[in-house]
Amino acid sequence: MATIPLGINPTTGTPYKVMIVDDSSTIRITERKILLSESFEVVLEADGAMTALKKLKEATEKPDILMIDFEMPQMNGIDLLKRLRAQNYEGKVVVVTSYANKATLMEFLKLKIDGYIAKPIDRQTLMNHLAKVLGRDDYSK
Repeated sequence: MATIPLGINPTTGTPYKVMIVDDSSTIRITERKILLSESFEVVLEADGAMTALKKLKEATEKPDILMIDFEMPQMNGIDLLKRLRAQNYEGKVVVVTSYANKATLMEFLKLKIDGYIAKPIDRQTLMNHLAKVLGRDDYSK
């Protein structure tokens, strides 16, 4: 049983900063609640890719982890990720989507995502994936 919450970087003792990008406010609220319950710091939220790009560009502190949806208006998660990679975004990327087919997954893998979670999400699944992404083998809840 881990004593350090998953949202805290065990090396620095500071919370991981997260950005949630999803066009569903319900999903954003759910993800935020789960993340906050494990001491993650939700620093940015966006309801679409264009908003996400704008907020990331203006942000003084870049998020350590991006949680992005695949299906969004204006631009999907793959196009968003391509733009972020072009801007040299170095953080972890976790795709949260209900659109889970092999071709889409392969596209994301080519863009070097760190995790892929199928909706609907629940606390256990989200925490297990984030523990893997963060290399927290000591974490189990």
